[in-house]
Amino acid sequence: MVIVERPCPRCAIRRSVRFGQLGSYCFNCSFRWNVLASATPIALPVHVDVAEFAFRPAELGRLEVYRAAVRVGFYNEWPSEVRGVVR
Repeated sequence: MVIVERPCPRCAIRRSVRFGQLGSYCFNCSFRWNVLASATPIALPVHVDVAEFAFRPAELGRLEVYRAAVRVGFYNEWPSEVRGVVR
């Protein structure tokens, strides 16, 4: 398995995974294709609507609250017993 800079033909994410002779796979949209069968370059979408992926004001507010909680240590990536802190 090798991560390559080859866009997915379905969702156009920049990186996909190549499984040698078995073809390629996109972990973003779960699309699988055979690299050897397509000799032509993959056409990327001409226009991607960025507004479709933008956060709305309510979501931005929740994100700021979450970021503040992470900053003060309320949330972290480690279980409490791993860090030696018992809560």
